[in-house]
Amino acid sequence: MNTQQQTTSETVSLKDEHFAHLKTLIKNLFGVQIAKDRGRNHYLVNVKMIYAQILFEAGYGCSAISKSMNMHHATILYYFKNFKWYIKTDPQLHNNYSICKSEFNKTYDPTYYLSEHELKKEVISMKIEKELLSSELETVHSKLNKAEEREMRFKKLFDLIEERTKVGTEETVLYKLNQFYNGVYNR
Repeated sequence: MNTQQQTTSETVSLKDEHFAHLKTLIKNLFGVQIAKDRGRNHYLVNVKMIYAQILFEAGYGCSAISKSMNMHHATILYYFKNFKWYIKTDPQLHNNYSICKSEFNKTYDPTYYLSEHELKKEVISMKIEKELLSSELETVHSKLNKAEEREMRFKKLFDLIEERTKVGTEETVLYKLNQFYNGVYNR
């Protein structure tokens, strides 16, 4: 099997796993078999809309979703068009959608379904990101150490100023310190 065929079969397998996982989730949560149950009652239509919307948000197209539901693609397009309005006005639909989507995202981790090549790319990407973060961390530690060294040099002065400066007299103290330093270093 060549690489193109292997990638295609892995993609089909991943799609089938997504669809099967969501169908099982829908059956367990709502008692509806997406491809088998037929009817126009409100509850069934809402559950089918939820199924279609979650898969649409996962990146699947209308044709693939409609085939998995044994429905005409125009019905799925209708679901997509009206879902955002229905969810705003129907609290039960909104609640069911939220529950189903969170369960789908929580129990389904797409990392388990990545191909070996995709996993290798992800590992390489993470190694590069780790090196960048380590470099940034070293820079931050270096700056922090320099700031601490500088602060230690002036610690007694800072403590004295903080202790002896009354609230509201900061501008006056700054002015007098500036005059003092001008006189100290101009001689």
